[in-house]
Amino acid sequence: MDENKKKSKNKKASFRPSDAKKSYNPKEFIVPPGDASGHSTRLQFRCSPAYGRRLDVIIHSRRFPYNTPSDILRHALHRHLDYLSQIEPKIPLDMPSLTIVNNLFTTQQEMLRFLESSKSLSKIVYDLLGSGAQAEARRIVSSTLCELERMEKSHWRDSYIEEVKKHFGHLLEEDNG
Repeated sequence: MDENKKKSKNKKASFRPSDAKKSYNPKEFIVPPGDASGHSTRLQFRCSPAYGRRLDVIIHSRRFPYNTPSDILRHALHRHLDYLSQIEPKIPLDMPSLTIVNNLFTTQQEMLRFLESSKSLSKIVYDLLGSGAQAEARRIVSSTLCELERMEKSHWRDSYIEEVKKHFGHLLEEDNG
């Protein structure tokens, strides 16, 4: 049983929202571990083990986009600093600039994921086409588009759909023709 615990601890959480309607945007929960230049600071503190257990429960519930306790703590710190800046506005916390830096980092990460996914799909499809596996290439493109359509609407989702259709739409047209 200890081995099962080890496996589940090493397994990354994949965000799976509950069936209940959400009144929040999961993207607002993501606070990057550094700035756009890659700089970061390590913070450490002690707390009751009960807090650590609660963090594990949240992570393993997969109801929020957290993979580690650090993800939760960064989000909590950001929200608490924002709260403090509201109740004591004369303390120069400059939360808007911190939010801008976080948003720029997140946008940069989304752009990199988009470029990596696009390159990966292109390589797979061209390799399949080169080896004469046109039906499999067509299946991969079709499957990718279906999954993209299921995603929450966003700039990157729409850009990726447009990119896939632009480069590989002819494969889908051949399927219908």
